[in-house]
Amino acid sequence: MVSLSKNIGTRAAKIACELPEFDGAADGIRAEVSAEASRHSDTGHFASSIKKERVRGSRGVTDRLITSTDRAALSIEYGHFAHGSKDSSVSYVPGKHVFGTVAERHR
Repeated sequence: MVSLSKNIGTRAAKIACELPEFDGAADGIRAEVSAEASRHSDTGHFASSIKKERVRGSRGVTDRLITSTDRAALSIEYGHFAHGSKDSSVSYVPGKHVFGTVAERHR
């Protein structure tokens, strides 16, 4: 009879997260998100704010997090309300769903 340790998944993840292929895959995702952001951006500021971070979890697995340092990232991703420049009107600006679009491609 074969038995596996209860924490075999965590042990495997600890090994995998240190492989260069893991970083390479995360770099590819970061590039995809930046490219998607570039399709929607006038200035390029949002696209250039997209970074990859190494984040250590509670079980010792170092994961990769693709994030934006842009202060408006949530508004850009999900949408926001904007006041008119010439009057007191308020309109909804739809989100660009940059991260969500890339995530859907990899489901």
